[in-house]
Amino acid sequence: RRLTLTYDEPAHYRYGLQILSRRTAERFADSTMPVTALNAIPRAAGWAFARLQTGGAARRLGRDPRAGRYVTMFAAVLLGAVVCRWANELYGPAAGLFSLALCAFEPEILAHGQLITTDLYAALAVTLALYCFRRFVERPGLGRAAAGAAALGLAQLAKHAALILCPVFVMILAVRHSRRLARVPRRRDFRGAARAAAAAAGWAIFFISVSSAVIAAGFLFEGAGRPLDAYDFRSSLGRALQARAGPLGRLPLPLPSPYLQGLDWSQQYEEDGGVSGNLYLFGRLRPKGSPFAGYYFYALLFKVPLAVQAALWAALAAYVVRRKRFDFRRDEVYLLAPAAAAAVWFGLFFKAQVGVRYVLFAVPPLLVFCGSLLKGWEGFGPWRRAALLLLPLWQAASVLSWYPHFLPYFNELIMDRTRCYRVLADSNIDWGQGEWYLRRYMKAHPGAVVNPGGPTAGRVLVGVNLLTGVFQPERYRWLRENFEPVGSVAHTYLVYEIPPSALARIARGEGGGATPAPVSRAPRSTAPGGRPPR
Repeated sequence: RRLTLTYDEPAHYRYGLQILSRRTAERFADSTMPVTALNAIPRAAGWAFARLQTGGAARRLGRDPRAGRYVTMFAAVLLGAVVCRWANELYGPAAGLFSLALCAFEPEILAHGQLITTDLYAALAVTLALYCFRRFVERPGLGRAAAGAAALGLAQLAKHAALILCPVFVMILAVRHSRRLARVPRRRDFRGAARAAAAAAGWAIFFISVSSAVIAAGFLFEGAGRPLDAYDFRSSLGRALQARAGPLGRLPLPLPSPYLQGLDWSQQYEEDGGVSGNLYLFGRLRPKGSPFAGYYFYALLFKVPLAVQAALWAALAAYVVRRKRFDFRRDEVYLLAPAAAAAVWFGLFFKAQVGVRYVLFAVPPLLVFCGSLLKGWEGFGPWRRAALLLLPLWQAASVLSWYPHFLPYFNELIMDRTRCYRVLADSNIDWGQGEWYLRRYMKAHPGAVVNPGGPTAGRVLVGVNLLTGVFQPERYRWLRENFEPVGSVAHTYLVYEIPPSALARIARGEGGGATPAPVSRAPRSTAPGGRPPR
């Protein structure tokens, strides 16, 4: 409860409140989505109690934007329930509890499961859509198709990245029916293939129609029916599609205009980096729009608990050894296809490299797959059981040692927690959540200086994103190239002890870094400052 609102939460909360109170989905930011209207429900309840002139505590709670976080927490509980149920259905009750334990102590889920943002909602909606789609494919029917199509539409109301479900669904169907497709040329059953293709096309139209209706309803049907030519796209991709549409550009589109505008704005953000700062990895800086190769692979290596990584690799190895006990086309393809698609898109093409949260939606299906380690649990010996139980215990001990700061979590590949900034920065560590802890620290250390304007002796605190150069890269070159932190505040502000003699040596060019500007004689500032706009 003491974690302050992150940089993105006010915009998400404002958009949700706008939909709930003003009944409009008009856009003002690219990443805001209608799902955050759920986070505005406590505020609406506070208004209701105010009109009734009762429930003073409820009214006060409703006025606090952080009350909206409770809705995200409830969604995180639902995510755990879906993970547990899916693993239980595939591999048994022990596997369900094992996957649930991994999910309950997954640091990114704990971190984003208490924020008014869309990342946790996307993880829940994508997992639920995959689960419902599997049920439909295994036993096609109108009810299950409606559930799967609705879940697909709900995922689009949570995050634009959920569009990856469309190629994932196609990939799953190709794998699921690969044997049948391979038999068509041999048996020359082209009529049967045509009938199957027609049925598949019918179901595809049904999914597109239902999911489009859900998307339109989520955006309050604003602009639904506008033709492509009526849009003023910002991204080069949007303008290219508009230019090549020809007569099709005059046809009405069933999707609401705020949804298409959001896609366009997100694409523009990916193309030019938007208002984000420089990209950062392993101490190196690159301008936005110039991504690092393999950024998300490295980020996951350090941000995912080692116990979860061990469980995943063990599950893959055990799957290969015991593959005759599984049916990949029926079960595991639904769990591994999202990760494969995310690895290709985010690992090779995605340019917005500001946080591992972008791929959070692919994590829960992998946690379900980890439950495959416990298939046949009843026949396991005591040592094998003990080894498997050790994994979630190791994970819980690792993650809870960071409590309550789950957002900047790093696994044991980095033992000194004041050195995490050497690997990653941006929303992987500092998203503005540590301001309360900074204020408490400054009350206890009134002589300290926060984000000084120039080289300063004494106790100095600098935010991770300023220190690394994500923002204003030259401002703290003198600090990061010549000194090491001696501590941190909420893992987001690094603490330095700067002796005056060291500054003098740097000024004489003996420190190996850039010559600093003269020390400012202005009054020292204790304001956090340096907050990025996104």
